[in-house]
Amino acid sequence: MKFSVAALGATVCALALLAGCAGTPAGPIQPKVAGEENFDALKKAEDTYHAGDYAGARAQFDALAQRYPRNPYVWLRLGNACAKLQRYEDAAIAYQRALMEDKQYVQASYNLGLVRLAQSEQAFDYARSTAPEGSVASREVDEVFQYSRRLMLLLSNGPTEPQGNREAHAANSANPPGKESMQ
Repeated sequence: MKFSVAALGATVCALALLAGCAGTPAGPIQPKVAGEENFDALKKAEDTYHAGDYAGARAQFDALAQRYPRNPYVWLRLGNACAKLQRYEDAAIAYQRALMEDKQYVQASYNLGLVRLAQSEQAFDYARSTAPEGSVASREVDEVFQYSRRLMLLLSNGPTEPQGNREAHAANSANPPGKESMQ
């Protein structure tokens, strides 16, 4: 399989431009959970995530996603926890679910691109390890892997966090709209 270096370069430039868009969504999605008990569950999940317990946060965000399946913010946070655990396919599913609920959710789209890029890097790394040494395929795969590695380093901050700080999200969640919007 022959790779076009020009096409790969164009893809890298497009992804770099996408990275620049992540910080400027049309408006941040605010978490919306009804009731004090659910607000506490969201705050606990956020605190667990920020403490670095991504497995615990994943379980907590998963429970919230089951309770509020139409809430794109909860799906984004679940995806972020999965990405931190390098569970890229699970993260991709969560980001896609966030996008099903809000097609304009730039952070979910950006993070989906990052986890797909991480998956491609894993695939190219595997291809490098199985290609016959010195073969044309080995050289081509190695070249693409190096481009992928550079792009991952460029975007090494990982999944983007919701816009604004955690306290602003929490304050906005304290007085959410009616329960009908939380499903």
